[in-house]
Amino acid sequence: MSTQLTSEEQMLLNELMKGPRTDHDRIPERVLVNTGMARRVDPGMIEITNAGRTWARMPDVAEELGHARANVHRFERFKASEPARSIFRKMGLLEYLESAQSWRHLRSSIVQFNDPDKGRFVKLAKQCDGVCSSGERVLLHAILYVTDFAWLADKLGGKEVWQRMDRAGGEYRAAVAACIGAEVY
Repeated sequence: MSTQLTSEEQMLLNELMKGPRTDHDRIPERVLVNTGMARRVDPGMIEITNAGRTWARMPDVAEELGHARANVHRFERFKASEPARSIFRKMGLLEYLESAQSWRHLRSSIVQFNDPDKGRFVKLAKQCDGVCSSGERVLLHAILYVTDFAWLADKLGGKEVWQRMDRAGGEYRAAVAACIGAEVY
């Protein structure tokens, strides 16, 4: 994901905050879809995603994300951060974080652990969501996003969770920015 949007892309993102728009399949639409900030819906329509809402509402996250990338704030720094370790420890999954070698590996391990028939990760995340502080909750939802459980973050917090990303400060904010900016694919 690029840390910089052109003015046209930013304008389109701001328009999408108001609701779905016609998809003209031009470069701005393609960029927003390819970066995960928007998605194509009904034929000929495009709408904003949670990642796009977060980016649009918190320009400082975009700035922090660019700063994080510039300072090689990659997976290893996230993995070693106390906020990330704390969340995974609360869920009893610290060994999954410790053994992961990349965002992709973490995502794959968590998806496999979850097991669609058992929903183990989903249950642990729901339990953790109920006991987290407001900053921890923001990070938990960002972790859900990066591990392919964004739908669960939406379900647990509704639109509120993505609107209240400013509740995370300091190291938690940096960890949230790392999750949002992770290139998993």
